[in-house]
Amino acid sequence: MKKYIILVLLGFLLTSCATKRFNINAVDFSYEYADQNVLPLRYHDRSTVNLETAHKIIKSIAAKDSNAWGYYYIQHNFDRTERKIFDIINIDYVTFILHLVGVPEARVHYNLNARVYLFDSYGNIVEIYEKKGYVLQYRGLYYGYSHPIENMSKEYKRMFKEIIDDISTNNERTNHLLSLSGTLEEDNTTETYTKIYMIVK
Repeated sequence: MKKYIILVLLGFLLTSCATKRFNINAVDFSYEYADQNVLPLRYHDRSTVNLETAHKIIKSIAAKDSNAWGYYYIQHNFDRTERKIFDIINIDYVTFILHLVGVPEARVHYNLNARVYLFDSYGNIVEIYEKKGYVLQYRGLYYGYSHPIENMSKEYKRMFKEIIDDISTNNERTNHLLSLSGTLEEDNTTETYTKIYMIVK
């Protein structure tokens, strides 16, 4: 029993040393986008990505601080769920031995979501673009506790690339709707900014 406890503690120590968190702002979004054919929009800093990352993602929207026709807001999130692979009649010692030699304990499912909101100069929604992604990882005694950073990065790159391609494809409709409200004027920026935040929070 004492050996069993020591092995369990050793397993926890090994896994705790390797835990890494996923950071969307560390993803390399430097890839080719469609032509810049959408009216300029301003970055909304309540987005779940920082300004530098947002500019890398929104290459087809010439984001500027002046003469903007509204705002764009970027949102991403993911959830993590686990499912046990097996349970041998609740015989903990047997299952521990299996996990000790490398047999995985559970399947870890990551459901990824990416959204880009486009708002006109009055804070009305012009378009919402959304893509979903999925990453599967196995978790064992010594591995699988960290986020699958490389695979999640690839999925987010794919999702945001598809969103930007969709925005570019629908540029005529988007530009028409943006133009109806005119450019974002300094006397309504605070009101528009707050209205958008109330919608997306």
